[in-house]
Amino acid sequence: MGFPLIRLFSTPNNYYFFDTNRNEMKGISESTYFWLQNCIEQNNDISLYTDIPDEIIALQHDDFLSDNQVNEIYHSLTDDVEVILERRLLKIVLQLTQSCNFRCAYCTYTANNDSQRLHSTKSMSWKTIKEALLFLLNHSIDSPEVQVGFYGGEPLLAYDMLKKTVAYAEKLFYGKKITFTISTNGDLLNREIMNYLIAHDFQILISIDGCKEIHNKNRVFASDGSGTFDSVITGITNIQDNNPEFVKHLTLNMVLDPSVDFDNFDCLFREYPGLNLINVTSSLIDDTQIDIKNIYSNEYDKKVKYQQFLVYMCAYGRVPVEYISKPMQGNVNRVLRLGKHFIPSLRLPERAAPSGPCLPGEDRLMCTVEGLLIACERVSEISECMIVGNIEKGINYNKIKALLNVANISEEQCKKCWAFNLCDQCGKQADMEGRLDSETRLKFCESTYKMAEQILKEKAMADELQLSYGLGGLF
Repeated sequence: MGFPLIRLFSTPNNYYFFDTNRNEMKGISESTYFWLQNCIEQNNDISLYTDIPDEIIALQHDDFLSDNQVNEIYHSLTDDVEVILERRLLKIVLQLTQSCNFRCAYCTYTANNDSQRLHSTKSMSWKTIKEALLFLLNHSIDSPEVQVGFYGGEPLLAYDMLKKTVAYAEKLFYGKKITFTISTNGDLLNREIMNYLIAHDFQILISIDGCKEIHNKNRVFASDGSGTFDSVITGITNIQDNNPEFVKHLTLNMVLDPSVDFDNFDCLFREYPGLNLINVTSSLIDDTQIDIKNIYSNEYDKKVKYQQFLVYMCAYGRVPVEYISKPMQGNVNRVLRLGKHFIPSLRLPERAAPSGPCLPGEDRLMCTVEGLLIACERVSEISECMIVGNIEKGINYNKIKALLNVANISEEQCKKCWAFNLCDQCGKQADMEGRLDSETRLKFCESTYKMAEQILKEKAMADELQLSYGLGGLF
């Protein structure tokens, strides 16, 4: 027997280990915790010891602490790739234009390290749009409903083409439910455009990054470098006041800059209380493909940790959701879904893949202005390993399978990784100058460990709260 595939961790109240084979957390005594910790530090096989604690023996008897690893990295969807992408596509994202009237500091097209294209004035031709929609039609035979997304650049710079596309799509997909999405910076939204988007069942994502000072720090006009906040907030509030249907169709997206005080994000909703009626998503600046990496201020860290505490309390009904900062309220549902990470098993299968990759292209295949097919809009559109086909020739399934099984490039490290079932890495983290590179992928492992351990601690503390307050059924 080798050393078990586990991760030791603790909360302020208890000691635990996470068993990767069982995909389960187990509470243990303090003495057993430190005994196992010593084994790990010494890199010793448990079976070499003669003084094995009774608790360890009992755990082994119950099939915990196994050293079993997968024999082959092989994603469970690998053999179904062709069928799914030939018949079950759900969405295509059209890059209507690469033009943008903003220059955002964290945008991959503004501050990249040559891993992305720069800003351009290219726009999608009507021929390419029609081919892209026909591609979706022909590859969604088994999908009862589909979505068409509009992306940029700033897609409302091509508003006339957007309307032409919608009219064509509604006729083309007659008999199949179709909805539309758009990601916009909000500057060009007016009542006419808003009424059109609502009438055609659009879901609208508008970016706004907090109060005026912090928003204008990162999101400025391309023309003169001035801040964009006044234009965006005026458009949102004016339309909200005049169109009650607006709220149901809109989501505000906040990109959080961790170098500033967290209050810079929350104050937006105190100054403009009507925004509290709108759904909000938030995420940290994605610095994977930009030169300037995130810096975390003490003020951000302290206040986010307090907000996380409120999230736990809200999940258990101890405080109302209104007590939580608006950008953090979505985390309540995340806490309630923690259990999805812990579907029990007896051991890892012979063939499996770390949990990070989705099936590239199934949910959000992107078509660029040139008609290239990209795994999704979040990856580099000039990277050879992320370009998975084109509208004329179709999808390159070998590239899809390579992305789905990206862990093959770091096979030995992944097989023995305790975070196998909690990994969040996809091909994006392995992209190095257009190829999937093991060294690049492994650089992200430390952040993956931190994320996975946070999930473990959150689940453990949630269980502890559940016992303390006599609450049940959440997980």
